[in-house]
Amino acid sequence: MGSGTFGLLPSAAAWPERAPGRVQRWQKVVGATVKATHTTMATQFERWHLADQFVTAKGAKTCLLTVDGKPMAYQPRSRVTCPFGITSWEEDVARKNLELRCTPELESFFSDLDAWAITYVSQNSNRLLKKQLSEQTIRENYKSPMNKKADYPALLRTKVNTLGPKAVRFWDAQGRSTEQPEDWRAVECSVMLHIRSLWIMGSTFGWTIECSDVQVHAPVYACPFSTSDAPWPLKESNGEEAQGQGGCPIAG
Repeated sequence: MGSGTFGLLPSAAAWPERAPGRVQRWQKVVGATVKATHTTMATQFERWHLADQFVTAKGAKTCLLTVDGKPMAYQPRSRVTCPFGITSWEEDVARKNLELRCTPELESFFSDLDAWAITYVSQNSNRLLKKQLSEQTIRENYKSPMNKKADYPALLRTKVNTLGPKAVRFWDAQGRSTEQPEDWRAVECSVMLHIRSLWIMGSTFGWTIECSDVQVHAPVYACPFSTSDAPWPLKESNGEEAQGQGGCPIAG
């Protein structure tokens, strides 16, 4: 499994407000994480727990995920691309989709999550799905958050909120608040992911993954025109970017 920043968040009641004055406290929460290596993640899965099935007022079925009784967050160490940007089937909705092109780190992490989910749900199908099902049936009904086509790297499906106090936040390379990219295809992104729960719809089920923060790394271009009489060599920018600072919760 690729390495990344993997940690626990406090209970929902203890989450800090997302106003600028409370960002520093939120940073400290995310900072109390461990590096997600093969060894630590194998240990961490033993502490993962899905609550009993809960039916909302609208009839949606879900099982909340906790680690040691707390929500969890995962920050991949590698940057990702988002080739399609924020999309939705309907225009007038606040909750939309953001697909991430998986790096080897992400694909390894979520492949391990897929394997754990199939085993865990198989062992707890009566409690979670309200029926006893075989592991083969669980495997057939499980919907991985990754979608792989042909020889392209897999796409990871995540959700983003575009309105309200939990709207996705954007940061530049220096950790300053910014707007979402005009052209998603031209940038790389560092992301903060939250695996919230297991959704259940009919006989199928899968993960609800939210992206709460996106740090945008825009390319640094060097002017291709020489300022001297000689056409070569061209001067290049060193392309260095400042480390994240200020209110950005994504570790550099």
